[in-house]
Amino acid sequence: MLPILFCRVLKKNGRIVVLDKFLDDDESPTFTRTLFTPIIRFLFSELNRKFSDIFSKTNLKIEVIEKDLTLKGFFKILRLRKVL
Repeated sequence: MLPILFCRVLKKNGRIVVLDKFLDDDESPTFTRTLFTPIIRFLFSELNRKFSDIFSKTNLKIEVIEKDLTLKGFFKILRLRKVL
């Protein structure tokens, strides 16, 4: 739902920055991540999301992906641009 809202409010070539704990497309959840998923899901949110699964139905394109080094790359910083 939220990615569709991003598309609605952004102008053509508009940009948005997303900070979340996405898995890379070719990445599998680590044992620790899998172990804590039920607890974290109950308290906060899903740990094992893949960016492509969420944003594949939008016209947002990735410009930059950075890994946040404070938590060993646990969080990803994505800069997206709306294209038509």
